[in-house]
Amino acid sequence: MIIMKYFVWFVFYSFVGWMYESVLCSAEAKHLINRGFLNGPVCPIYGTGAILVILLLGRVENAGLLFVLSVFVTGALEYVTSYAMEKIFRAKWWDYSERRFNIGGRICLIGMLVFGVMSVILIKFVQPMVVYATAKIPWVILGVIASATFLMMAFDTAYTVIYIKGFDKKLSILHDKLQTNLRANLEEANPLIAIEKAKREFKESDLKLRLDEAAAAFKERMNYQEKRILTAFPKWKSVNHNDIVERIKNNLR
Repeated sequence: MIIMKYFVWFVFYSFVGWMYESVLCSAEAKHLINRGFLNGPVCPIYGTGAILVILLLGRVENAGLLFVLSVFVTGALEYVTSYAMEKIFRAKWWDYSERRFNIGGRICLIGMLVFGVMSVILIKFVQPMVVYATAKIPWVILGVIASATFLMMAFDTAYTVIYIKGFDKKLSILHDKLQTNLRANLEEANPLIAIEKAKREFKESDLKLRLDEAAAAFKERMNYQEKRILTAFPKWKSVNHNDIVERIKNNLR
């Protein structure tokens, strides 16, 4: 029962995080954005952060100490999440490199301070109301809510992971085709010159045109999930094939 209760809290704060991110990003982009890794209206990193703060810092009475500790807890979570997602999907989902006092573009000071403030508000004001509201819900209904949301999030996660992993494979195939085509053209034009030397002599404008044409054609074959991710995460960068990804994103605008 305790696990079920915490899961419901996790879903609730994931939804609140999705609302916060979507409103913020939509206002910045001046059009509606379904912000989040999953398709549903949840940002699991916010739910995870909220539960961590509740479990680790829920009994900290001093607001100043709570703020400082929350900065480190939420900052560590964001850094680890960024690193793990980069390794799993071979892509960077957000990048704070342009902001001052950042660490590897994964976290930045201003973001950590904001999450510190939000954590204090969470523990001192929001969570007591959530605990009270949860206690008013019969266990049977709470169980139905938890079970239904778990199944939906599990399906959404599996669906998203499969398509994003597939996107990386499609980028790799496109990259290999471009390289093979470029190498064949260079060898045909001057078979006596080494490939690397020929590449340096190859006109930059021709290479750019080829990449733009490939990106435009690739964009037409992208599915909804791939387009949504690139729209929801404007700073999404492929670790190995970002040259073509940037051109695809330009075609999506």
